Amino acid sequence: MTGQEQTRFRPSDVLLAVLGTLVAVVVGFLVIRQVLIAMEECEIGINASANFGHLLFFRLPILLLVLGPVFGLAFPLMVALARRLSGNAALRALIYVPVLAALVLGLGWAATLVVMDVTVSDDYPALNCPGNRPPWWPWGRI
Repeated sequence: MTGQEQTRFRPSDVLLAVLGTLVAVVVGFLVIRQVLIAMEECEIGINASANFGHLLFFRLPILLLVLGPVFGLAFPLMVALARRLSGNAALRALIYVPVLAALVLGLGWAATLVVMDVTVSDDYPALNCPGNRPPWWPWGRI
């Protein structure tokens, strides 16, 4: 293989970038959903539709601007790295599937924590949720 053939994009790399971006959209909606459930349980905000509109139109675009490029670049890069490390397809899958899963879960967790902290301030008194967090909320403040 010449140096030129190694740097060429493969069609599968483009598909992986699209897949990574779609995963970012799904993670973004799951983050918004989780924050909305927490807000509803603590009765924070005007009502569920107003909270959803705020999260959908003000928080989700920012979240997608961050997560989209990260996942869109991470998926093909991890596959390219795994291709270089091993010639066996099964071994490659053992390398990049756990790493990508950890990336998705880790960034999803961090995004949920940040969106919740930015959206829900301590100034708003939630009577049934100490610290404006429902009892099942597993993470503290950043």
